[in-house]
This record gives sequence, structure tokens and C-alpha cells, in this order.
Amino acid sequence: DTPYLVEHILPLLKKYKVQAYFNGHDHDLQHLQAGTVNLFCSGGGSKPRAKIKELPQTKFAKGCSGFAAVSLQPDKMDVQMVDDKGNKLYAFAVPRNALMLMVRLSLRCRASRRCVSTRETHVRIL
Repeated sequence: DTPYLVEHILPLLKKYKVQAYFNGHDHDLQHLQAGTVNLFCSGGGSKPRAKIKELPQTKFAKGCSGFAAVSLQPDKMDVQMVDDKGNKLYAFAVPRNALMLMVRLSLRCRASRRCVSTRETHVRIL
């Protein structure tokens, strides 16, 4: 629900038929679906967020430490949300449709803990 992402990034994802967008940093694990775009947040590597605002697009959300495990198959991409104890919390399959992913990479300064650089890159899986 970040206004900048909704206003600027989501239209690009839809225009270029991106099926999956991965990001981190939010201190939780999430899967949201905006039309045909699957938005995955795997940001549970540090202190978990206590409260998560669920939206109508929310398919899964949990404030816990964990990670996303992604497996590419010939006909789909499997995404699993796993907690820090290795328990599978959620699974979803994105069907292959010339799968296009957009991955958001953020670099953080260790001293200030602020985001110093953000880069987005497209990965086409044929």
C-alpha cells in the first residue's frame, strides 16, 4: 500500500505482464495479488513486525522471522514462505506464462541502517 509503488511501479508491472515481484525489508512475510501480479515480500530476516495491515489483495501475511524459498518448474514457479524454525507456513504456485519477474534489491548502510541504494531488475524466464 506504499503510494509510490501503487502509483508508479504497479502500472509498469501490469503493462509488461510481470507475474511476480519480490521485495524485502518489511520485516515480515507476505503474498499479495493485484490482478495477475503476485507481490511477494520476504523481509523476515530481523526483528519481525508486530502488526501487519491486511488489504483485500492479501493472500498471506505473517510478522515472523523467515524467508521465501522459490523453485522453478517447467510449467510454474513454486513459492514457499518458511519460518526461522523451518516450518512451511504458506505455499503458492505461479503458473508459467513466459514468466517475468521483477526483483527489487536494496542496499543498506550498516552504520546508519538506512537504505542507500535501490535497484530493480527484470528477469525473464523462457
